[in-house]
Amino acid sequence: MPKQIKCPKCSIPMEEILTKKGILIDICSQCKGAWLDRGELIFFAKDRKPLRDYEKNGLEKIQKINDQCPRCASKMQSGHIPSYSFQVEECLSCRGIFIDAYELKKIQGLKNFQKLWK
Repeated sequence: MPKQIKCPKCSIPMEEILTKKGILIDICSQCKGAWLDRGELIFFAKDRKPLRDYEKNGLEKIQKINDQCPRCASKMQSGHIPSYSFQVEECLSCRGIFIDAYELKKIQGLKNFQKLWK
């Protein structure tokens, strides 16, 4: 079982939420951002092909940021998931992603995605 992690934005412990799909994701009770470990986003996509392209080729429009990965303490980068208009922060080492509350709303409004949680 993974250790409890702290939000890369707020530095407070994140809550583990069990999704309808049976996936544990971490949610910040303060900023409402979500941490998904590598590959978890694909479980919420109805069309998985664009996310497979991301898994193979990585983010687009990459920007350096100063955030540290809550899972492994490595550096993170910011960028867009190919074929989508939302931006995430991604760990350069473990490839987990942080999605802020604004981007979560965009994702949950897309036809290709199911709700990440209740």
